Amino acid sequence: MNELKTANEEFNTKYLSRTQEYGDASPETIKTKREETNTAYYALRDRIDALHLLVETPMSPYATVINQLNALTDQYNKLLINRTDNMSTETPENS
Repeated sequence: MNELKTANEEFNTKYLSRTQEYGDASPETIKTKREETNTAYYALRDRIDALHLLVETPMSPYATVINQLNALTDQYNKLLINRTDNMSTETPENS
């Protein structure tokens, strides 16, 4: 039970720290970091795909990683669609 409590406290501490970092970050910094992350992700994805194609055995060891990345990409895209849908259905309050 103490292990779970400790894990929850560590999570809360990290979560609050990241939230504060996001709050302190400027939109330009966030945009730059997102672009850097995208570049690194695409390079990694291309490398994994190339290694997957080079494997001559029937079952590539990269198939699992590729499936997991595809699942994460699908989840992220659904998140973006939901955000877009929520933003378009919100109506500005009349002042």
